[in-house]
Amino acid sequence: LQLERGAYAVVLATFQTERTAYEQVDVMRQAGIEAFVWPVFMEGSRYSRIMTGMFTTREAAEAHLKMLPEAFIKGAYVQKAKRNVVLYAKKRV
Repeated sequence: LQLERGAYAVVLATFQTERTAYEQVDVMRQAGIEAFVWPVFMEGSRYSRIMTGMFTTREAAEAHLKMLPEAFIKGAYVQKAKRNVVLYAKKRV
């Protein structure tokens, strides 16, 4: 998935470990949500955000957020990409 600068995505959760993030992505995908891990760096630490969708407007991203199952949206929010990001799905072993 390529998230272009200026596009919007729905951030569903943020985790300190990549492993935990990918475990949650597996659960979300089983529920029919196309989710990806978005690595971020804040204050010298690496985090793994789970995101879904790529939208050209904030309104479209917010509408998508409202359609997601309630179990997955606690603390979810819309974020605008500050730069181009390419997200790859990792094959779990």
